[in-house]
Amino acid sequence: MSTRAFKVAMVMAFSLHAIAAVAGSGLLPEDLSKLQSVSDPVFSPDGRQLAYSVETTDSDRDEFSQDLWTVAFAGGPPKQLTATPYSEWQPRYAENGSALFYLSDGGEQGSVQVWRMHLASGQTRQLTDFPEGVLDFDVRADGKALAVIAKDPERAAGAPEPRHPKPVVTTRFQFKEDYTGYLDARRSH
Repeated sequence: MSTRAFKVAMVMAFSLHAIAAVAGSGLLPEDLSKLQSVSDPVFSPDGRQLAYSVETTDSDRDEFSQDLWTVAFAGGPPKQLTATPYSEWQPRYAENGSALFYLSDGGEQGSVQVWRMHLASGQTRQLTDFPEGVLDFDVRADGKALAVIAKDPERAAGAPEPRHPKPVVTTRFQFKEDYTGYLDARRSH
């Protein structure tokens, strides 16, 4: 089980215990899919808005997905910015507050990339196109450059997958990870 999946399971277990204690009627298995998790809160540059991601469960697809939301810090109803079958998370405001940068797995390749949304129009654009996806990022204060952490590709871009791949050779104790597969010597930078 990955660290993230373990954390989600622990939060859900504690949440279920607390809800069951309050409700008194117990919890049903279908109630699990109704739980939502809020994460990645970030203030707008003027401090008036808060952007965050909400993780929900799609029981039909048996998957989690995250969408971006904003809410006025002074109060008021939240506003959903994205509603896709993909996940969007880790929002970062541009310095002038006109755009939101975030990670999403909604591109053509299905790998995680950095995207930008203009808040006034709702227009989105994919900014990066790394073959192995983006692990983390930050935005320069003026919003004109990104610092990105990405993993080296397994093979050159456009190279076909070998018919008979090389055997997995490892020199480490932990050689495989859930949702990642075999761990190799490639670096993330």
